[in-house]
Amino acid sequence: MFDTYTDSAIDAENRPSSFGDDAGETKRRLVRTELAYCYQRYRSMATRRLRDEIVADDVMQAFALKALEHFEQLRDAKAVQAWLRRLFEATLIDLGTRCQRDVASGRPNAAEL
Repeated sequence: MFDTYTDSAIDAENRPSSFGDDAGETKRRLVRTELAYCYQRYRSMATRRLRDEIVADDVMQAFALKALEHFEQLRDAKAVQAWLRRLFEATLIDLGTRCQRDVASGRPNAAEL
C-alpha cells in the first residue's frame, strides 16, 4: 500500500521544499509516518469490529486515502495521532454502515465481488 523509496528519494522527501509550505510538508510527513507506524493496529481494530477482513481492508484503504488527501486539515502537528484516530473512526462507521446496509438489502458489497 505504501510506496517504496530509494535513499535519494527519502532524502529528497525529507528536505524542505524551496517552493512549498514548510508547515504543510511537515504535516504531510507526520501523517505518512504515523500511518505507516499504526497501520497494523488500525487494521486489527477494523477487523475485530467488522468481523470481515476484506471489508476491513477496504476501510483501511479508504482511511489511508482520506488521511493523505486531507493532511492539510490537521491543525496541530502534535495532535496527529488523535486526528488520525478520529478520521479512522469516521471512515469505519461510514464504510461499515454502508456494507451492512448493502448486505441487508441484498445488494453485493465489496466482500462478495
